Amino acid sequence: MIKTSKSLVILLLLLSLFLLNSCNSKVEENFESVIIDSVIDGDTVRLSSGEKIRIIGINTPEKDKEKLGKEAHTYVKDLIEGKKVYLEKDKSDRDQYERLLRYIWIEIPKELSKKEIETKNLSAILLKKGYARKYTFEPDIKYENIFQEIENEARIEETGMWEINKNGTTRGDKLNVQLQF
Repeated sequence: MIKTSKSLVILLLLLSLFLLNSCNSKVEENFESVIIDSVIDGDTVRLSSGEKIRIIGINTPEKDKEKLGKEAHTYVKDLIEGKKVYLEKDKSDRDQYERLLRYIWIEIPKELSKKEIETKNLSAILLKKGYARKYTFEPDIKYENIFQEIENEARIEETGMWEINKNGTTRGDKLNVQLQF
């Protein structure tokens, strides 16, 4: 009887490990690993192939035209240029300028919780720092609610662009100047 119990425990442990790995594989299979060749702007990067990526979900101040534009560009450059990151597609493949539309992750998340998103998703990191505002369009809205929550927190705390101007500093701010709850 004891032998059967040990075998059963071992079988259950192996099954648990298999299921855990299967769940992680499901999350990981949604990501593509790439190296960022250069940062064009706070919300646009280039791969070594020349392919441009427009980061989904945010708008950062223009590098040479708006307050905090240079800071947003430098922050993104220091964080990901020349480094391995993970791309995640939402619904659309490209924008009207033929840039790839992707979320950029510093690390693959273990789960899609707010904590994981705001510490590993580049859009969320920039929103939290006040270097970006939420800028989402149908159908690419997978993280829209979390991004809005993070932006609202940055506004309330007057972080980054929200310290300079309650309405932000990007051109997109003219579209929506009130907090959304």
